[in-house]
Amino acid sequence: IIVVVVALAIMCCCACMAATGVVAWLASWTSDWDTLDVGDVSGDSVQRVVGVGATPSLEITNFAGSVRIRTAEGGEIRIEATKKASRHSDLHRIQVDVSERDGTVVVRTSKSASLDKASVELDITAPVDTRLDLKTGAGTVDVRGLAGDMEVATGAGTVIIRDTSGRVRAHSGAGTVEVRDASGPAEIGVGAGTIDYEGELEGDSTFSTGLGEIILRLPEELNAKVDLSTAMGSVDVRYDVRGTVSARKAVGVIGDGSECSIYAHTGAGIVQMKRR
Repeated sequence: IIVVVVALAIMCCCACMAATGVVAWLASWTSDWDTLDVGDVSGDSVQRVVGVGATPSLEITNFAGSVRIRTAEGGEIRIEATKKASRHSDLHRIQVDVSERDGTVVVRTSKSASLDKASVELDITAPVDTRLDLKTGAGTVDVRGLAGDMEVATGAGTVIIRDTSGRVRAHSGAGTVEVRDASGPAEIGVGAGTIDYEGELEGDSTFSTGLGEIILRLPEELNAKVDLSTAMGSVDVRYDVRGTVSARKAVGVIGDGSECSIYAHTGAGIVQMKRR
């Protein structure tokens, strides 16, 4: 019996070490997505200004490239798109289209199918209450100051969201999703990478990674129902949980549980919930 117990303890330690090693490797690997070779020759900057109301919608589909969004006063959305390719002669094979449909400003980029190394960098300003639906095939997404609901996705790259008060849905296939100064419901997923959230959650919120760690930085006083788990790694909760708590799982209630419900799961990595 003693031998079996010792063997199980060694296996658990090895699993935790393996998970830690995988996460460390993942951090270095996913950082490369933000420096993808998608063309180093810039040119053909496209600029558009679209008049909108106080609560417009903005829909962006970018085949590849970084997207930066900031807020500005006034009833307009300003778009600056910079095409990038390996050669100047290829820039004309990249298209940037801006249109308006039923009160929604639509920005779409495309390229010739045979053009390999190309991207479009988007720099946009919009009213504070803009609702956002953004997708980019690969590249960093940086959104700050929006109060409207948002849905943001990148196939590979970092997603940064700061100073927001609407519902946040964010996903990266490979990379980090970092949220700061947020309030409201959140639905955040990463295929391989890290979720780092800081804010005040409301309603039902979910955080999930296939491979990587989840860090939740929440208020000192928290009233939440929680369901946290990892298949390989550990769960670290810096609050008193009434319920079931083990090395890889924490299910129960913090405080009176009235403010929000939090579900967080990773296939391999650490789930950490702590006071900010």
